[in-house]
Amino acid sequence: MKQHDRRDCFLSYNKIYVRSSYDWKGSQGVELSLNDSGIMIFADTYKKAMKDLRIWMLRDLDDERIRDFQSDDYLIMIQSSMSAFEKKELDTSLQKWAEDIS
Repeated sequence: MKQHDRRDCFLSYNKIYVRSSYDWKGSQGVELSLNDSGIMIFADTYKKAMKDLRIWMLRDLDDERIRDFQSDDYLIMIQSSMSAFEKKELDTSLQKWAEDIS
């Protein structure tokens, strides 16, 4: 009988990363990302963010990946909140970008 390591189970799951974050106006909300894919979904509530994530998955993922998440066979990974310093850095980079393109 093969013995399973807890880490194997953990690594085999799909992961949804959840983080408290700020929007463009400075209001706080919820940011989701899928397996650290670089795709970020932001909404003012977790429920809305999950709904938007599911819409994005149906539109942009292949059928096999969609089935992985529709089976509820995934882990929710809670990350630390965006710090005020990170928000300031983001605001500064957006202001610079806006100046560069105008």
